[in-house]
Amino acid sequence: MLLWCLFVCRGIFAISTLPLWEGFDEFSHFAVIQHVALEAAFPRPDTGNSREVSQSLRLTPMPWPPRASPEVRYTHDSYWKSPDRERLRRELQQIPPQRPGSDVGVPGERLYEAQQPPLYYILAALPYRLMAFLDLDLHTRVFVLRLCNVLLASLAIPLAYFAAKEVLPPPFALTVALLAATMPGLSAAVFRVGNDALAVALGSAIVYLLVRRDEPSFRLAGWTLAAALLAKAYFLSLLPLAILSRKASWLPVALIAGPYYIWTFATTGSLTGEQHDVAAGLFKDTSVFSAIVQVNWRQAVDSTFWSYIWIGNWSFLPVRSWMYHGMAVLYALAAVRVPRSLVLLVGLVLSFLAGIAYHVVVTFRVHGISSSTGWYLHALVAAQAILLAAGWGPRLAPIAAALFLALDAFGLWAYQLPYYAGRIAHTPDGRLAAYPVFERLETVPSILEQLSHPGFATPLLLLYLTWTLGALTVAAYQWRRQ
Repeated sequence: MLLWCLFVCRGIFAISTLPLWEGFDEFSHFAVIQHVALEAAFPRPDTGNSREVSQSLRLTPMPWPPRASPEVRYTHDSYWKSPDRERLRRELQQIPPQRPGSDVGVPGERLYEAQQPPLYYILAALPYRLMAFLDLDLHTRVFVLRLCNVLLASLAIPLAYFAAKEVLPPPFALTVALLAATMPGLSAAVFRVGNDALAVALGSAIVYLLVRRDEPSFRLAGWTLAAALLAKAYFLSLLPLAILSRKASWLPVALIAGPYYIWTFATTGSLTGEQHDVAAGLFKDTSVFSAIVQVNWRQAVDSTFWSYIWIGNWSFLPVRSWMYHGMAVLYALAAVRVPRSLVLLVGLVLSFLAGIAYHVVVTFRVHGISSSTGWYLHALVAAQAILLAAGWGPRLAPIAAALFLALDAFGLWAYQLPYYAGRIAHTPDGRLAAYPVFERLETVPSILEQLSHPGFATPLLLLYLTWTLGALTVAAYQWRRQ
């Protein structure tokens, strides 16, 4: 319960300091929710952004990678150099909320996240309808949806704990929950508007139900997998494992998720409906098999692991390379020491990694880049936490959790928050120097107020310190009790 509450504290801090649309594809996820809530229909992938979202994209600083997009006017770098910041802030606050029946879509701004399965957007449309009725401003609506995702994703903590109690000795359970809560890359995946938070909750539920190994739980796991497939297409990678297990686990998938994927294949020519997967089907000059040979797999593994460990949200703010390499050594150590009794969880993770490998091939066929999105792996955070705890052992696992906390703190205070507040900026060649936060501790309150609201610096700092000190205390307790 303590770790669960601490994780929520970390989430509230994150969503309070995360600038508008800095989460991965956040504006498009929000626009889909908005369309579903106001128009009572799911948008087509060629539907444009709403007028409200389109205007906000031009008035707020946007992440660094999509800076070449036509709808992006300011990055965080250029925004803080602009003399018009106050005017832009006022205009952003004065954008009238989108009304039902007025969402015709802005031409040229494709609502690309309409490619996603519908479950998350249908659920998120419920609180959005209430907020639309209350006529809340854009920032408040985004914050509430982010908070819903924090609460959804937090379910992974107790689910990981109870799953660990089924397959590991009792003292390990708290360590597993600690590792799940402190994984630094998880925050970027779930503390934003987007469907990954629901995927993390459902993925953790699948892990818990499967490790129980009794018939009712196994049947319920099938229904949960069906729901997960309607939340994220990457759960298709678990289907082979489900089919090879028992019929009871895949029948709900066929009955519930099957019609959606049949419709997706019929309309897009791709089973997933993902935009790159659809586009890859048009590339006849590079087949899947030739792409597998041409992919730089070392680069693909490296970039995917980096974006899994820590990526600093959509502006892609990596920490020092030796930190990633150190984490890679730790993960390799855990991998070679995982006991054979956890073969089911190993199978789940390997199936997911096979799906990531497929995404690497698709990305290469479309863009010629050997990479994938590592934060997708957090959908199985419960399974990963159990495998890591078992591989590291009772003494090393709490130390690894403390290292997770240290990496998260360094990335947050040396790169992420100072960059969002305009204290550091990219050089012409794209490099970003770390902010000397320990030499400028007096600037921390002003940075927090700049990213939230005046007077919020102290409560936010207390939230972060509560999370950090609380998690470190649990880590120290687990280390000493072994």
